[in-house]
This record gives sequence, structure tokens and C-alpha cells, in this order.
Amino acid sequence: MKRIALLVLVAAGTVAAQDDVDPARKLLDELTARFKGAKTLDIVVESEQPLEDDQVMKVSSEVHIAKPLYGSFRVKAVRADEPFDMEVVGTGEKLFLLNHVDKTIQPGPAEWQNFFSMYLMRTWGAGAPEVDGVTLTEADGLRRLAIEWGGQTETLVVDKEGRIVAGEARGPGPLVKHVFKRFEARSDVDPKTYAAKIPDGYATFDPFAEMNASLLEVGAAAPDVSVTGMDDKVMKLADLKGKTVVLNFWFFH
Repeated sequence: MKRIALLVLVAAGTVAAQDDVDPARKLLDELTARFKGAKTLDIVVESEQPLEDDQVMKVSSEVHIAKPLYGSFRVKAVRADEPFDMEVVGTGEKLFLLNHVDKTIQPGPAEWQNFFSMYLMRTWGAGAPEVDGVTLTEADGLRRLAIEWGGQTETLVVDKEGRIVAGEARGPGPLVKHVFKRFEARSDVDPKTYAAKIPDGYATFDPFAEMNASLLEVGAAAPDVSVTGMDDKVMKLADLKGKTVVLNFWFFH
């Protein structure tokens, strides 16, 4: 009788532990497991991004990529009647950046994840990012999973079949909305079938071609540089003559 009673207590404890599982965390873990370690990633999405002039920019993105460096990541948009059509393609050895408007090509980044801004894309590329919080709501047969990570809140809408059908992201900037026509990761596909080819007729673009770097040669005299500090005082490089000075030039793109 004692053994039976003990088994009953153990079973009851197991059921209670299962009931205590956070449904939001459970869904997040399921999605993370689906994308983490997968070989290929396919996303087709239509997005809307508010602009400063109360206009909305519509963006179409198609991602068909495979590890390590195969596939295509293309983004199209139109703003102020100016078309935007950029694509990163992977041949298997390197990534290249194509401008389909100007018909130019230049070397791309070293890895796919340099372009990833969504939680599951980051999970696919480099492992799941640290999550600060996660909540789940349900309505009309859809589950809305809100993930707080990287200073933003990203929401994924999942249907009854587990498909990601929509989403939105809110960070320091405006709310961006997504409608997914496809969002899946797979491990049963040969990555080499995703290999892209460089199109003919594209001119090589060198963003540094017109820069004069003669002053950056070792041993050359540094040009006089002046900066205004946070205390509104002007500091000149010439005032620091005789001292070792490190100048860090940066820009926000």
C-alpha cells in the first residue's frame, strides 16, 4: 500500500509540474527549437514602416538562404518615388551585395546574421538571443507571442497549425507590421541547392574609390583636426603635439 501511495504522489506531482509550465515560454521554446540548428531559412513577407512625413513605406522581402553562405536575401521598397531594390546573394564561398537599381555589385558581409533583425532569424543564424520577457494572448484561433529582446518588443502571430502568419516589432522607432506568406526553417534540404549566381552586366562598385587616403599612410603628418567637446570647449589636435592621440572616426548609417 505504501508503494502504491508513493506512486500516486509522484504521478500527482508530475501532473502539477506540467500544469505549471508557462504557455508563453513553451511556445517560444517550440519555435526556437524549430529554427535553431536548421540548415535553410525561407521567408516571404510584406511589411509596413511608418515614415517621418506621415507616409507609410511598404517593403517586400524574400529570404531563401542556407548555411553557411548560400542563397538570396532581397528587399524591395519605394519611397518618394525612388525605388529601392537590394539583394545579398551567397555563392557558397562569399556574400555579395547587389544594387538592382544601379546594376552594381560589391563585396558583402562575412555572415548572413549581419542582416538579421528578427528573433527567429537571429536564432537560425547565431543561436537564440537573450530574452527579457515573453507573454502570450489568444483570440480567434490565433496566438500572439510577444518577445522582449534587444531593446524591442517583437510579436509573432501563430495559427492553429503552428505557422507564423503575421508579426510586428516596436523598438525605439515606430511600429513595423509584417504579414508573412512563408516563414519556415528546414534541415532536410541540401544547402547547396540554394547557391546563387552572380548576374551578368553588373559593374563593380567600390565605396572607397573616390577617397584620398594619402594622409593615412604610416609616417605622414596628421592633418589638424578640431572638435567641440560636451563642455562646448574646442580642442585642436595641434594642442596635443608631443602626445600619443587616438582619433576614432565613426558615422551612423
